[in-house]
Amino acid sequence: MSIVSDIFSAVESVCECVFAVGHFLCNAAKKVSQYVKGLSEEYRAPIKGRDSREVMNDVSRANDEIADLQRKKNRDRSLNSRDEDRLHELNQRRSQLRKEKWESRTQKAVNEIRKRESDLSEVLITPDHTHILQYHIGLDAAGKKCLRCGKDMILQFPQGLLSIRQEGLFWGCTGYFGGSCTYTEQFIATSDCLVTPDKVEEFTIDQNTLATLYANSRIQAGAARRLSEHRREAVDGYECPVHLESLVVREKHDFVGALDQFFLACPRWKGDSPESCRYKVKLKSPAQLAAVLNASEGRGIL
Repeated sequence: MSIVSDIFSAVESVCECVFAVGHFLCNAAKKVSQYVKGLSEEYRAPIKGRDSREVMNDVSRANDEIADLQRKKNRDRSLNSRDEDRLHELNQRRSQLRKEKWESRTQKAVNEIRKRESDLSEVLITPDHTHILQYHIGLDAAGKKCLRCGKDMILQFPQGLLSIRQEGLFWGCTGYFGGSCTYTEQFIATSDCLVTPDKVEEFTIDQNTLATLYANSRIQAGAARRLSEHRREAVDGYECPVHLESLVVREKHDFVGALDQFFLACPRWKGDSPESCRYKVKLKSPAQLAAVLNASEGRGIL
């Protein structure tokens, strides 16, 4: 099966599509087959970037120094001109590091496309596939760009919902979390489609079947036990849009039900501290728990 020909032949008339391979989502404002062909040509040669660990070390050091300057500003109510210049320089540096990370992630995704053509299949979004959308909430979305400011967008659901429904999902600009952009786009099932890996077990069943299976107390307890074992561990594919560091698994002390027990937070989250990063991803569906476990162990909740 060829990605460029067979897989996308059924969706060539779609105006806007979302392409998903593992933790990679990208928006194509033209035919998907043309987009993937162009992407492969653009990234035919490997990006000669730095090692990802080196980039992450730079990110961490920049964040530490920014935090020190912000604490100083909170304490003294202002910074001197030298410190203000340094803060501006560090924020510019972090923007450059964001670009390096995006290029590295794009190259990795293109390599996955090439290696896993036979594992990919098209999924048209219907109510039966709501759990596949839920699976991708909060995941990195390299390529889905904000039309207002150009930053990455991520799939989200309105806060306060007791359950996640397809009609409530929307694309939110990651610039919102830095206070610079509030642009959103509704996720439209009639114009969006997904191309996903077949080997995610939860994708082989429908939404109702997954909900029924997860209602089993043994499956719930097993998923909770496994997630507890990964507390404070970084989860690949989820990133704080402000600090660029991988989110970590956190567990509530007081929770109501299995789908209120865990969340992902920036490693610089410190509860109610004024220095705390407020960014987090709530895990409100079995599909989201499966996504985190797949990233951590290579196996979902089933």
